[in-house]
Amino acid sequence: MQGGSGVIDPYRPSDAHAWVTLLNTVRRQPLGVEAFLEREGSRSPQDVQSRLVLRLGDTVAAIGQLSYSPYVPKEFLRLDLIVDERHRKIGLGGKLLSALETQVVANGFRGIYCEQDQGNKETVGWLRQQGFEVAVRRRESCLDFEEPNRPPPTMPPVGISLVDFSSSGLDWELLFQFLQNRLSETPDLRDMPPWTIDRIDEIFRRSPNARPDWIILALCEGDPVGVSVMHQHTSDAYLYFVGVTPAFRGRNIGPALMQELIRKASLAGCQHVSIDNREDNAAALRINDKLGLCARTVRLELRKWT
Repeated sequence: MQGGSGVIDPYRPSDAHAWVTLLNTVRRQPLGVEAFLEREGSRSPQDVQSRLVLRLGDTVAAIGQLSYSPYVPKEFLRLDLIVDERHRKIGLGGKLLSALETQVVANGFRGIYCEQDQGNKETVGWLRQQGFEVAVRRRESCLDFEEPNRPPPTMPPVGISLVDFSSSGLDWELLFQFLQNRLSETPDLRDMPPWTIDRIDEIFRRSPNARPDWIILALCEGDPVGVSVMHQHTSDAYLYFVGVTPAFRGRNIGPALMQELIRKASLAGCQHVSIDNREDNAAALRINDKLGLCARTVRLELRKWT
């Protein structure tokens, strides 16, 4: 596809360096080319539906990707689109977006979805001009280990023990089934497609950011009643998921699980622990506040029907 403002081509392996360079302009933690290629090798083949680059001569001026995500409604594909700051405001983003939208329709999906920090007003404004609307607001909360006066530990109730998955004899299949049930209940994944066991295995066991000692089960007489999972990203930790069975909620099991992971992150030398939740998930936000996780930013989930 060619026009007066560049050529759009499918991504090629030789584009990896340019792709990662543009990715790192929007990432908080820089990604190396080797790490990118390793991550690509571990992805499910169906995850990436389309990956395009827009070239100005020999320069990759913009990149765009459509991918399946368990965090996106099933009728939608996730959109990632980045234009080199040296080539913005000349129509490249709109041209690449149009090419990707054509593929959304061709693949039988009904829309596209993307995320932006609320503070990126220029980008959010551009997306609104392209027909995107804010569907969900998510609050990222963060705990800084250098902040004084952190709240005291929350102890689990009597009869509840906390064990991590580095212990011998724990059953991964049992964990996956328990996680699948808890994931289906959480308000933060409302309207999202069900998580398969293979996807849970990929995220919670096979991910390079996963650690078995950062998977905590709450047990009552040997049966799981709660679970929390944390991932490591360089010097930071991310509280990936916390869930408790309905019959055991309201007994401080969730806060105890979270604080056990916060303790582990501190021992590992992490600088921050963060978590994000929908702004309408009032129960989760109350727990975050109780544990000293302060609101850092709001992420907007924007959707466009094609």
